[in-house]
Amino acid sequence: MEPEDPRDRGLELIGSPNTERALRRLVRRCGGPEGLAVCYEAGPCGYAPHRLLSEMGVACDVIAPSLTPRQRAQAELVPAEVLARAWRTQVRLNARHRSLTARGKRSTVAKVAVARELTGFIWAAMTQQPLREEVAAS
Repeated sequence: MEPEDPRDRGLELIGSPNTERALRRLVRRCGGPEGLAVCYEAGPCGYAPHRLLSEMGVACDVIAPSLTPRQRAQAELVPAEVLARAWRTQVRLNARHRSLTARGKRSTVAKVAVARELTGFIWAAMTQQPLREEVAAS
């Protein structure tokens, strides 16, 4: 069975140099940041593209590079529930950091607040506390 072509679902695969000018031009070419969602594979270019695209108002996700066979085997041992909970936490903490810095908090203050919240998440995960959504639903 052939893999599905993402262009069949309205997605476009675009490569771009890792320069600010090239990324800004690419966003303009795609019609601006409104409604634009991008992802790129984490690699040697670091998180500079993510920071720039986020500052421009583009929804941007960084995806992991291809896993090695050993990493893939280890990842399969982690239950999907745990992975989903960790992903939701990562998204929430990222949004928290952005909102704090957008309100004028210093980056170091925002990082400490996020670190404290992460500590609470780790404690809750280790003691198998229910999620806030689960508590609110019951």
